[in-house]
Amino acid sequence: MIVGVAALAEAIATARADGLADDLIATVFAGSPVVSPSSRQRLDPLLDPNHPGWFSPELARKDLRLAVRLAERHGIPVRLGPAVENLLTTVINAGGQWPDFAAVIEALNQSR
Repeated sequence: MIVGVAALAEAIATARADGLADDLIATVFAGSPVVSPSSRQRLDPLLDPNHPGWFSPELARKDLRLAVRLAERHGIPVRLGPAVENLLTTVINAGGQWPDFAAVIEALNQSR
């Protein structure tokens, strides 16, 4: 779920950079079968610059690290998890100003 939300954040950042309005972005992604239900629940927090929500970036990073370590322990090469962990670390290092891990979109914006 955490990686899926980061992928959705990347798609939203790209759509915004191309000039699409947030209401159109919300309509497209809310109705897309490609967006998982759990990622769709984070759509509003991704679009809101305050990123209201219930799952902190710190908790998301902890859970992601546990999943990555489990995969690595079994010899499964993991590439997406560490990339999203870096985004979460950027959000956390920004001073904890966002209550939800949807703020990964801010890390994407900073790298532009």
